[in-house]
Amino acid sequence: MTDKTKQPKKLAVIYILKILQEYTDADNKLTQTEIADLLRRDYDMQLDRKSVRHNLSMLMEAGYPICYKDDVTRIGANGEEQTIKSDWYYDHYERFDISELRVMIDSLLYANGLPQKQLSYLIGKIADLGSSFERNSLRKAKAVLNTRPDNKQLFYTVSVITEAIEKGMTIRFNLGTRGLDGKLRKDLREDGTPRLCTVTPQKLVLVNGRYYLVATKADGSFRHYRVDRIMNIHLGEKAVTRSIRKDDLRDYVAEHPYMWTGEVCHGSFRCPEWLMPDIIDTFGTGYKVMKQENGYIEVSVRVGVNDLELWGRHYCDQVEILSPKAVREAVAKTLKEASARYGG
Repeated sequence: MTDKTKQPKKLAVIYILKILQEYTDADNKLTQTEIADLLRRDYDMQLDRKSVRHNLSMLMEAGYPICYKDDVTRIGANGEEQTIKSDWYYDHYERFDISELRVMIDSLLYANGLPQKQLSYLIGKIADLGSSFERNSLRKAKAVLNTRPDNKQLFYTVSVITEAIEKGMTIRFNLGTRGLDGKLRKDLREDGTPRLCTVTPQKLVLVNGRYYLVATKADGSFRHYRVDRIMNIHLGEKAVTRSIRKDDLRDYVAEHPYMWTGEVCHGSFRCPEWLMPDIIDTFGTGYKVMKQENGYIEVSVRVGVNDLELWGRHYCDQVEILSPKAVREAVAKTLKEASARYGG
């Protein structure tokens, strides 16, 4: 074992910096004596208070954000007052505060595409960005719902997608599905062969707590895939260059609030005015109020056909789909069938 007491004293300035970064902030300060005690405890280095003060001064001269408070504490041998600097701390002006770290952790907790082990790993890394006084609290964060997938390829999948986007390449992968045992397995076609997709990745997006890849097919049309259901991903060939506008990607995601596949339509529905917060939560700013009367409104949206049908079913006690006719009839058919199942 190395005898740390024999380390050169010039390392003291590094150790003092590490002590200030680890143990102090604006609410938790140290005296020079306490810094000397921590040097002895953590690094087996003996320094007197004067040497500690000298190293602190060097750190400030080098531009490190070291702060202190002046306290007049004693009369010197010459009879003059001596100002003793105390309450030393490192100003973590570049460090995330605990509220910012909490927002990042909460975002992960409700991103249901992350397996539990990888979620815990990421929470730990974010918690380490906080001070030593905050880490234990941040690490204790738990998800309310236990709905974590078990796709251990997730981080690798994301890294391959990111590389493909940066290099302008295609990717190949199998689509997964869940069996009765809940485990992820390859989704099969009618002929029994695994579904294999070859696409050009465009963007990773988080929608309704789920992680999706938005990609383009060879014909330039958009498709999306649950990232936690992507299996056996590989880089493909150099992608055929196509002009994809940012607005196209933004519109595609906005038009699929539930991320269902299908054609896009101009739809309309009628509902109470008090449902506006839910309309905004679902459609963002992509809606237009066409009519307002007696506490009810008629709203126009550009949205996926299947997404609009799901919206109509979800809010069937308050929403009436007006158009397209096919969506209106589909919702009516579903409600009649549901009523029959319940003896209506």
